[in-house]
Amino acid sequence: MNAYPQHVSGCFSHRQDAEKVSSRLMKQGLPQESFHIFAADAAPLSDALSNGQVVLVVDTRTRQETSIARAVIQAAVGEYKDILVAAGSPHAWPEIVN
Repeated sequence: MNAYPQHVSGCFSHRQDAEKVSSRLMKQGLPQESFHIFAADAAPLSDALSNGQVVLVVDTRTRQETSIARAVIQAAVGEYKDILVAAGSPHAWPEIVN
């Protein structure tokens, strides 16, 4: 297999939302060890974390894993955004890192 290291991330307001996305990604075949959830000091993610968000970072090894991770994270953040906008609350935005 060719080296194809990629990182796909999404910002969430609640840890449980990041955990749900991780679960969806595992059901799609991505290995659990590729998921990292940050909710405290993490230098590269300090902006999102300082605003109280939780960041899910997925390390992908293939184009297919990257596509799956992007689709699942974007769908989850979109669902979350739609719910919160309807309630008039601030919302989380996806961040895709290549």
